Amino acid sequence: QCKIVVDANIEKTACNPELKFKPRKHPGRFSSAIVDLPDELHRIILNVLDSADSMKIIKLEAKKLNNFLSMRKPPASEEEIRNEALKIFQTLHEQDRIKAEKGGNQWPPADESDKDKELRQRNLRGRMLKKLKSVLYYWKPKVYNTETKCLAYLMARFASQYAVMKRILDQIKARNPEICPEHVFDFGSGVGSTFWACESTWPGKISEYYMVDVSSKMNDLALKLLTHGQPFGNIRHDNVNVRQFLPVQHDR
Repeated sequence: QCKIVVDANIEKTACNPELKFKPRKHPGRFSSAIVDLPDELHRIILNVLDSADSMKIIKLEAKKLNNFLSMRKPPASEEEIRNEALKIFQTLHEQDRIKAEKGGNQWPPADESDKDKELRQRNLRGRMLKKLKSVLYYWKPKVYNTETKCLAYLMARFASQYAVMKRILDQIKARNPEICPEHVFDFGSGVGSTFWACESTWPGKISEYYMVDVSSKMNDLALKLLTHGQPFGNIRHDNVNVRQFLPVQHDR
């Protein structure tokens, strides 16, 4: 169990109507300035994008990606799927019953054989699944398996992801200036925005980065940024590991 106690001074101020306590100015509030990409990083990204073959296609894909992500919803839970499937199943069954009774027939038919019953239920399940797919949001993972898709991701998402991570790290540093991570593990590292945000927050202080992303094309692009856009250039940090899979664990 965790017990939370309000600071005595804050409680005294908040409970005193004469002091006109303003929640927007409470001590726990953290405000941050607008986050811009570092000039060097901005130049590297522009160089990488300028070296691409089809900038027109990349811009179009970046726009599509932003639109797709802005409309995206989380996948439905198993409980939501079961409840919706049951509701659709009952609705379809009721529609079949009403239709049969309007024609003067009993539903289900009294003389229905086991084979006919199986066919009827199979047909009902098929209609239910078809209806379910049209009602529920169809979520599927976004795959970045080409260089063009990864460059579109870089153009569309890098700046915003860097800004979010930078604000988080700045807030951590402001609350406890003594905190400085020695190792950073980034699962789902993408094009490496976390690396750049960490280096901007604690320049030269982090000894190791371990970045994992299932997309090999994403990893290639992340490394390209780390080498200033040069395919075989020197990585700007002495200890950066970029991997497609997690290391294998062995029980000892």
